[in-house]
Amino acid sequence: MLSPPEFHYNSVTLTLPVINIIGNASVGGKGTAIVSFKKNAIIVQYPNTSRPDWINRTNPVNYTITKKVFVKITSEYYLAWADYARGLGYTKVSTDPANHTVNIELSVVPSILGEYTYLSSTIPFRGLNKSDTTPLDDFNFKIKPTVNAFDWDIRVQSGYKKLIFHVTGNAKNPGNQVDLTIGYQDDGMMYGRPAETWEGNDKLIVQPDGYVYLDLLNTSINLKYDSVTVGSTTSCYPTKIISGDFNSTNFSWADRIVNTSSPYNQQSLYNITQHYFWKITQGGDFSFGTCGPQSPDLGSSTMLVNYTALGALTFLHVTENRADVEIS
Repeated sequence: MLSPPEFHYNSVTLTLPVINIIGNASVGGKGTAIVSFKKNAIIVQYPNTSRPDWINRTNPVNYTITKKVFVKITSEYYLAWADYARGLGYTKVSTDPANHTVNIELSVVPSILGEYTYLSSTIPFRGLNKSDTTPLDDFNFKIKPTVNAFDWDIRVQSGYKKLIFHVTGNAKNPGNQVDLTIGYQDDGMMYGRPAETWEGNDKLIVQPDGYVYLDLLNTSINLKYDSVTVGSTTSCYPTKIISGDFNSTNFSWADRIVNTSSPYNQQSLYNITQHYFWKITQGGDFSFGTCGPQSPDLGSSTMLVNYTALGALTFLHVTENRADVEIS
C-alpha cells in the first residue's frame, strides 16, 4: 500500500517522502489493537546518479535541463491538496476534476546564483520579486576583451519591454577607457518615442591585468540621460535601441521627472540597473542573451549574479521509505 501523498516545500527545497507500507493485516471485533511499525530502509531516489539514465539527478537542480518541476497528485482529496499547494506561495496550481488530479508547477532557480561562473551566452533570471524595486544583490562581470575594437552587449526582450547594456571601445590595452550605454524601451506605453537611453563615455578602464571590471550595481559611476543608440553593430534579437526612439521626457520613473535638463538627468549605475530590472521583471521570468561582433573571451571572462529568488526551486529530495506494519 502506498501512503497518501506528502510533500514539503519552503520556496527553495522540495522534499517528497514517499512511504511504502508492507502488510495487509486488519482489525475487527477486538476491543484493543496493537500496531507494530518497523522501519526497514530508506531509498534515495533523488539526488541519485547510480544509473546511467539518472546522470542528471543532481543538486542543485540543473536549470538548463529542467527549468520547472511538476508535482502531480491524484487523490479523492485533490481539492484539499490544491488548497494546500496554493497556501505555500509562489506555486502555480491547476486541477483536473475528471481525473481527481492537481498539478503543481515549481520554477527551478538558476544554479549560477551567488557564485562566480564563466560568462555564458545566456543569463537566466527566474523568481525575481516583482514588488521589490531593488531586486538585485549582485550583477557584475570580469570581461577579457579579445580585440582592440571591443563591441559587446547583453540584451533581453520581455513582452513589450526591452533592456540592453552595451560596452564598447578600444579595450585591448591596459589603461584604455571603455564606454557603457544603457537602453530601455517599452513599446506598450503607446509613446511615439518609447525609449530611454543613458550614456557613460569613458566610464570603464582596462585594468593592468587586461580585464574590464563591470559592476552594474556600482553606486559611484553616474550615467547621463541623453539620446544615444544602444546595442552592438551585430544584428541580434531583440534589435538595438536607436537614438531616434529616444524620449526626452522620461516616462518610466514615477517618483521623479527625468529628462535631458532635469536635476535627475544623471543617475548612478546602481539606480539605473535596479530600476530597469524592476520594470522588466513585471513580465515574469526572462533571460539575457549576448550579442556583438567582438565578444569577450568566454574561457577567461566571469560573471556574478545574485538575488533572492521567490518560489524558485534549488534542491530536490525524493526518498522511498519502506516499513513493515503488523496489527494484532
